[in-house]
Amino acid sequence: MQMNTELGAEWDLLELVCMGVDDEQRLRQVQDILDHGKVHWGELLEQAIRHKVLPLLAEAIISTQQTDKTVQDKEVHLHQAIPVMVAKHLQQVLDTNKYKTAMFRSHALKIGKALHEAGVQYCVTKGISFESTIYKGRGGRNFDHDIDFMIRQSDGEKASAVLAKLGYEIGQYDPFKNTINPMPRKELMIYKMHPDHLPPYVGLTGDPLVGAIGIDFSFSFTWFNSTYHVPLERAFEETRAVSFPGIADGQLFMFNPVYQFIFTSLHLFREAWFERWIEFEQDVNLLKFTDIVRLWIAYGEEIKASGFSDLLVAFGITKPVTWVLEHMDRTFNMDVVDTLELRDHVDVGMLFSAYSADGEERPWNGTMRKRLFLKGAEGLF
Repeated sequence: MQMNTELGAEWDLLELVCMGVDDEQRLRQVQDILDHGKVHWGELLEQAIRHKVLPLLAEAIISTQQTDKTVQDKEVHLHQAIPVMVAKHLQQVLDTNKYKTAMFRSHALKIGKALHEAGVQYCVTKGISFESTIYKGRGGRNFDHDIDFMIRQSDGEKASAVLAKLGYEIGQYDPFKNTINPMPRKELMIYKMHPDHLPPYVGLTGDPLVGAIGIDFSFSFTWFNSTYHVPLERAFEETRAVSFPGIADGQLFMFNPVYQFIFTSLHLFREAWFERWIEFEQDVNLLKFTDIVRLWIAYGEEIKASGFSDLLVAFGITKPVTWVLEHMDRTFNMDVVDTLELRDHVDVGMLFSAYSADGEERPWNGTMRKRLFLKGAEGLF
């Protein structure tokens, strides 16, 4: 990976970690950055937190930077350039995320089994579908607060009954009181008026670290009233059962890599394209790109062999998917657009714009890398 040093060693390090340091060349680049001793650790940790990749940074450093040379604390056997207290913090972050991951797996497997027994076809998406596959079950994939499922809209009532039977409730978790508060009527009405999801369910765990886990059920690859559409029936024809490390009798159903690649690209597009997501502080981030980058690294040959370009044309989704892939190529120095023969479908005029609340396209400044780097939207528009 060719480095772009204009944003500093910290950003270079984050981009390398996002792509994965299993690659020998990227590992050498990480070691070179650390050897030069110019990492501002406060800046690095802040950006990693902003982009939800702190566990990934911790996993990469803990797993790849061990050395026989000890630093002040004999328990920490990491590269000498890593301050002792930073190393301790990263180890705690990784341990905590592994613990959270195990809890999310447990809840996902319980719900998946109950859905299957109730005759509801489902696929898990996003974090729970990635952590044991493209992130190799090592605890680096960040978990926020919910587990994502996709089902047919016609199965919504069955899924709701399953969740209620398992003890999950519609509502919002209050971490200070460790209670589930009822959803405000106004927000419940939004779900009825925009029926692309079930209302959010929450389950209390009784655990002191992970007090509750949210459950999100989606009915679509896109969003309500979207001009883009992926036929769910076709996607459900090609699902796979995936097992989890250390769990002998547990598995979850997932879309095949082609449809995972499509869904994850469309999800990123939605939150990067609509300006309102910036106001919600859910703008595009490194983790969303990392999921797509790693899907490509793991399954690129299968995606290429699927006739991907023809599939996008058939579904009418070339514009949003190529918008994402072109930005990914430019940011991470990749060539996915050309490899998939999608160059003629890239709408260059659309690349640096967003969809504002008034229904107009609004241009934004700079590159996607610079947009990700910025810590606020003040310099974006």
